[in-house]
Amino acid sequence: MIAQKQYEDISYQGSYNIGPDNTSVIQTICLVKMFAESWEDNIDWKIDDTHIFKEAKLLSLDCSKVKRTLIGIQIGMPIML
Repeated sequence: MIAQKQYEDISYQGSYNIGPDNTSVIQTICLVKMFAESWEDNIDWKIDDTHIFKEAKLLSLDCSKVKRTLIGIQIGMPIML
């Protein structure tokens, strides 16, 4: 729907963050587990506690632009746990 709006009206062109709303927020580790469980081949993963890189425990997108600009368009789907 966003691409259609952008095609029909140049004022909608640009980039948008699209993600779940605040009622469908999960911790990063839950998302990793969901991907690992749904992968066709068994994959191994581990948490690296060396803290070389700073990682957020909760990932979130600022979707305010799409909500503000494209009022009335249903964006995204809830994350089903």
